[in-house]
Amino acid sequence: MPSRNEVSFQSRGAVTGFSIALRRFLSAWFWFSRSRWVAALLATGLANIDPNHPPNRAQRVRQGRNSFVYLLDRHPIRFDNRAWRYNSDNQPVSEDEFWTPQTRGRPPNDSVEHNQKFYWQKQELYFDQSTDHWRTEDGNHPAPDEFFEGEYTPGNPDEHVPEELRTPPTPVAGPSNPEPTKKETLQEHQKNLLTQISQQN
Repeated sequence: MPSRNEVSFQSRGAVTGFSIALRRFLSAWFWFSRSRWVAALLATGLANIDPNHPPNRAQRVRQGRNSFVYLLDRHPIRFDNRAWRYNSDNQPVSEDEFWTPQTRGRPPNDSVEHNQKFYWQKQELYFDQSTDHWRTEDGNHPAPDEFFEGEYTPGNPDEHVPEELRTPPTPVAGPSNPEPTKKETLQEHQKNLLTQISQQN
């Protein structure tokens, strides 16, 4: 029978795992509710079934001369029975520990670059270096893994870049006799005006 501490630890782990999964789900819902890839909503992480893909945060530590062990939060893990598991209790590692790595140089699919910034569904995106995730500027929602599958595929600027940024501003006609600029002395300004008048005559 497990001790109270073990039960408490397992309960906290379940709650933490649930809250992480809920956050990932809500983030995916935000992205995909406005996207044409609604079917991908259910896939919020990479599967925990690849022996060649340990959890992203796992550390490979040498153990002896020719062997090594993977540690996740200082707990040894191994791939066994078609899943990555903790050595201590044989429990599978949470799927939240597996994700497609994101980099500044690889923007999300369907996003569009405009004036050295990236946009998706009329929202500006930025790369958060603290979490290594692309996020929306408004709401700080992380981009789901599905936006990083395959090679980068840009979207349609008409769909993703705000219209006010795509349409250059209409020039406004200024006064016929503009004030002298800081670089132009008053004498040069008067000389230029006389030249303009003489050319008109």
